[in-house]
Amino acid sequence: MPGYEAGTFRLVACPPSWEAASAVNLDDAIVGEDGEWEAAASYVPIFSVDQAGYIVAKIDDANLAIGFFNEENFREDGDGYKKGVFIIAKSLDDFRASLVHVEEDEADFETELDEEIWDEIGDELEEGEDDDDDEEEEESES
Repeated sequence: MPGYEAGTFRLVACPPSWEAASAVNLDDAIVGEDGEWEAAASYVPIFSVDQAGYIVAKIDDANLAIGFFNEENFREDGDGYKKGVFIIAKSLDDFRASLVHVEEDEADFETELDEEIWDEIGDELEEGEDDDDDEEEEESES
């Protein structure tokens, strides 16, 4: 992926919400509902990679293409980018097949979402929003 050295990094499950991401580290003027990144509604974050990087799923694609989003590159198109996302797998199945498990101490770095964000998302879901995620935080490697 652009901007990263070859090797592995830890993927940390994150709330599938740009609102939650903007509460942690992204600018809602870019990823928010009325933000500059017009393609934001086509993607949903599924893993955080670092402080400003997310693995995203293209939700308007039946195969759920998987890509990497970094706020600094939301205007990129071409050279692997499509509407600001660097495409890394044509489908969720292809992405999952590329993941490998490594021991905790083998990861180059790890990010953790503020526990308050998870609690806030849970509270919103309990108030009637869709809840398809009763899964515990999953950690995977790419």
